[in-house]
Parts: sequence; structure tokens; C-alpha cells
Amino acid sequence: TVGAVHLETGKVTLIPTGKRPQGGVLSQDGKLYYLTVSNSDAIAVIDMEKKKQIELIAVAKAPARVALTPDGGTLVHNCENCIGIVELATKSQTAVITLSGHPLSLTLSADGKTAYAGLQEIDRIAVVSIPDRKVVKEIATPEKSGPDPVFPLPAGL
Repeated sequence: TVGAVHLETGKVTLIPTGKRPQGGVLSQDGKLYYLTVSNSDAIAVIDMEKKKQIELIAVAKAPARVALTPDGGTLVHNCENCIGIVELATKSQTAVITLSGHPLSLTLSADGKTAYAGLQEIDRIAVVSIPDRKVVKEIATPEKSGPDPVFPLPAGL
């Protein structure tokens, strides 16, 4: 389950989901919450007003983190040794991009065109082009640094 907490009253509403809920992201209009459910290999779609799961989107194995592109049309999630792309118009996974290790973290650039995945166990960062659906580079980090989370710095810093 996942809990919805009313911040003023403290009331908690438990929402049943798939197995092992992990990371989530709220739609721009605040009406839907997309939640990875790792052991179900899926992303649960939760209606925030009804406080109820309304859909389960099948994705690649063991999703844990998820991000939404700025246009609100695409979910990007990490999975076992990959990054998955889900188009919300069809509610289906349309791409799986293989990585050289298991990504622990996932961050999108402000424009939603680049994903950064921390490959913690192998001390690398995968840089993924979302439009091109491919890894454009890997960056080695110091040994045992375990990059997590990873995010781009604004220009000039």
C-alpha cells in the first residue's frame, strides 16, 4: 500500500497498489500519481481525488524511480539494468534502453530530453537521450563513490 496523508488533519488513507511500491511522481494537474511497484514490474496510476489505484501499466523488471517529462506525456523510469519509456497517451512502455549496470537513481533534465542514472554499484553515471532512446555517454566517478542521486548543475555553476 501507499498512504495519502491529509496535512491539515493528519488523516491517512491507505491505497492498495502492486507489490513493493517505491518512487512516484505527480501529474502536472495534480490529479494522478504515478507510482513504481517494483515486485509487480509495473507503474500504478492513482487517482488522487478518489484515492484509488485506477490502472497498472506493465513495464520492465523492477522499476524503482520515475520522472515525468515537462509536457506531461512521457514517464521515464529506471529498471533492472535499463531505463524504460512509457507513453501516457497509449499507457504502454514503448522503449527499453539497456544500461551497463543497475540504476539506483534517475533524474531528468529540466527540458525532459536527458535522463541521468546513477549506476551505483559500478561507479558510473549513464546519460540517456530520451528523444533518441539511447545512452549517449557514461561518466566514470571515483571508485566507491556510488553516484546517487545524480542531477545536472545549472549553467554557470
